[in-house]
Amino acid sequence: MRSLFRYQAQVLEWAKDRDRIALFLEMRLGKTLVTLRWLQHKQPQSTLVVAPKAVIPVWLDEAEQEGIPCVAKQGGLSQPEMGLQVISYQSYRINQSMQDFSWDCVILDESTHIKNPLASVTKKLIAATDAPYRAILSGNAAPESLLDYFCQVRWLRGHFFFFFSYWHFRSGYFKVGYSGFIWLPKAGTKSKIATELADFSYILTRKKAGIDNRKIKRKVSLDMSSGLREVYRSAEKDFEILGHQTKWRCVIHTWMARLVGGCHPFYRDSYKIDKLVNLLEGPLSECGPIVIWFAYRSELDTVGARIENRWYTSRVWGKQSVKDRRLQLDNWNLSENGVLLAQVHSVKFGMDFSHADTSIYFSNPWSAEARTQSEDRIVHPRKDKPLLYIDLITRDSLDEDVLKALRNKKKRDIRGLITLNFRNRLKCT
Repeated sequence: MRSLFRYQAQVLEWAKDRDRIALFLEMRLGKTLVTLRWLQHKQPQSTLVVAPKAVIPVWLDEAEQEGIPCVAKQGGLSQPEMGLQVISYQSYRINQSMQDFSWDCVILDESTHIKNPLASVTKKLIAATDAPYRAILSGNAAPESLLDYFCQVRWLRGHFFFFFSYWHFRSGYFKVGYSGFIWLPKAGTKSKIATELADFSYILTRKKAGIDNRKIKRKVSLDMSSGLREVYRSAEKDFEILGHQTKWRCVIHTWMARLVGGCHPFYRDSYKIDKLVNLLEGPLSECGPIVIWFAYRSELDTVGARIENRWYTSRVWGKQSVKDRRLQLDNWNLSENGVLLAQVHSVKFGMDFSHADTSIYFSNPWSAEARTQSEDRIVHPRKDKPLLYIDLITRDSLDEDVLKALRNKKKRDIRGLITLNFRNRLKCT
């Protein structure tokens, strides 16, 4: 049996007397291990863990170290068994056998996957689960709005403030914001939710646990080449790139984001990659292993092709098999100055990149949760070094709008904030 950190022992002691728990422990505090010990105390005959695909290997590894047999289930034809099983949210959504089985215990890891009341997996989990033992695990259960709590708590307890409908809960405790499409908490709502959560959840930050890895954040500003600037201006003002047009704002925003990275199929430019290479060769040459984050796969592949002959590189992205992803990570962990290229939305959960102390964001996700999760991949409880985060930001571009929205302390409606920043910037030019 592995020894627990003191804060983990305190969480476990709190959880032992409860059949339904919410562990809102910040990333890297060991939620999985604590939950396995809670299961050993409760001893359910059948347990299902529903988790993001990237987190499944974590459960398998942790269970193996605890001496608990654990089976990973895939696809829609897998059959339920007794004991501990883990399945992805996507597989659960299409697996009727898993939904129909009468589980003694169900655990939702990274439970923000069911924050959307309209999502199919949310509806199916709420409708199917009648397990006496339940747990939700998340480092940040409400990344963008207090409304994110509702579906998670509704699944865990059967209600939230005795509301069974997300829409009734929203109208009772929230009001429409100034923009007309975001919902803000009414007076007193925040304190009421905090009081309610205290009854069944354990909330712990790394700072309170005595783990305070200092984060140093730097922005490196870049200028587009003259040719790219002309193409970008056309996209920004006319919704057109070299004869290709769209009338949809969401489409042009994606086009612009990929243009800024220099990897749009309509127009390519290496200015940003050149700057990245200069950093790797110069100021960051003595920083040891580095993680470089990308919003788009095309950027990851282009940068990989450019630098793979100079540095040892590993790549982790969405459609990789679990086996290949683990092999890439194992090889990178053995390198002294390796560069790990990672796609943000594909590996934001469960992955341990703490071999590195430096993260570079070639491009940013349009999600506060994804950004926060990715930052914490290089955090580790036993680290005492400061962690360096570098954003490569192109001046007077969508890059600035996205980063400004992500750094907004309230972090409500990120896409709305990006659009607002975009419009304000255009008015100033």
